[in-house]
Amino acid sequence: MLTSTLINIRDISIKNIASNLTIIPFEKISKEIDLINNDKPPKAGDVALFRVSQKNTKMFITMQDLEGRLIDLYPGDYIVCPFASRQSTTHIYGILPKQIMKKGIDLNLLSDGGSVGLVTYIPPFMGKSTILEFISYLGLKKRVMNLKQFAPVVKKITKLNLPPVLLIMGTSSEIGKTTLTSRIMSILSKKYHKKVSSIMISCSGSKSDEIHHKAAGVYAINSFIQMGYPVTYDVPEKEYLNSMEYQFQLIADTQKPDIIVGEVGGDYIWGNNLAFIKKSKVMRFVKYIVVIVSDTIAAIGTEKLFNEWNIIIPYILANSWLRSYEGMRIRNEKILGQKLIDTQNSENIDFYLSEIYKTIFQSN
Repeated sequence: MLTSTLINIRDISIKNIASNLTIIPFEKISKEIDLINNDKPPKAGDVALFRVSQKNTKMFITMQDLEGRLIDLYPGDYIVCPFASRQSTTHIYGILPKQIMKKGIDLNLLSDGGSVGLVTYIPPFMGKSTILEFISYLGLKKRVMNLKQFAPVVKKITKLNLPPVLLIMGTSSEIGKTTLTSRIMSILSKKYHKKVSSIMISCSGSKSDEIHHKAAGVYAINSFIQMGYPVTYDVPEKEYLNSMEYQFQLIADTQKPDIIVGEVGGDYIWGNNLAFIKKSKVMRFVKYIVVIVSDTIAAIGTEKLFNEWNIIIPYILANSWLRSYEGMRIRNEKILGQKLIDTQNSENIDFYLSEIYKTIFQSN
């Protein structure tokens, strides 16, 4: 892996390259990259050079590098990032700029993964957003570089042929989806000796989720980023569905896993997640769903929505790490008559996963 601190582009020393640009082979093409202008507003995935602004008053500014490590940034540092939006309910909300980019325009770092746009709201607990100065688009062969240029060409899949799929999703961001997903994959790999491929189906394009998946001991790690998307908010629905179906089939054909475990980022109704659940052909191969709920009201809402959407796939609820398991367990059993996974209890997870395992592999 290229060390981003050693990169120079047109005699400019680059301090960091965003982690959601990992599919771009900077080591091979760095000498071919130009700094170019564009007479149109940026598109999602357009790659540009930015400078950390002197206007920042934050003591600590960090961004993930190509390997997912958090790198300290300081005013005056040059970084390479993609344009994207972020539509979080727990963190920064930001949009793609609508104006033509000129050198010196102030923008914002929207996520640790490196997405850049304009902040429209930031929760008070996060303090001030990081200000970046736009310097230039990066160009290759006189075209603005975009992540899609480095993604595989998507072929229309008429008939999917996949192994069993297990989905982990949640009613909110930051409620423990990646932690539980990693725990489940570790058990499937080590206890049940299954060849597991993981995939991040959606989120804000952070490398940290993939790092957790890798630590779980899975056979292969996959992400929507490999399809050329820094985030999934900005992708047209039809394009997203085609890309995901192609990627799932690619995983099945090339990695040949016993099971694919998919993590649905953010909440399950946004960022193309709802389209995936209701319309994707991949859902025919989903044998079980685990839903982490933020509270009992969210559990009630999940049951209501799944009934409305005619989801007949077996599912089980799990508690957010931010909530009391016992309080939620009692409410869930009394109001919904449902069991609840304790996401902070390894024995409890093992117990329920044994039931999930039987359902998946006995029904396949």
